[in-house]
Amino acid sequence: MTGIGSHVEPRPFRGHLTLARLRERARCGLVGTAVSGEFGVTRLALVESETRPGGARYTTRATVELADPGVGG
Repeated sequence: MTGIGSHVEPRPFRGHLTLARLRERARCGLVGTAVSGEFGVTRLALVESETRPGGARYTTRATVELADPGVGG
């Protein structure tokens, strides 16, 4: 990922999809280049992030466990 302008993150990877992140008077639009790939999903979590001067605070609002695609399918 460093080749496309990302930095190396020391924390373990947790795949996620950011639906929206806006600041006041922010203009909406697509930024950057799409990256594709595959990964297994066993749980969905709705997480709210709140940006603060000391760093972001994350609060899990809801969680849904998904069936293992390798079981019974």
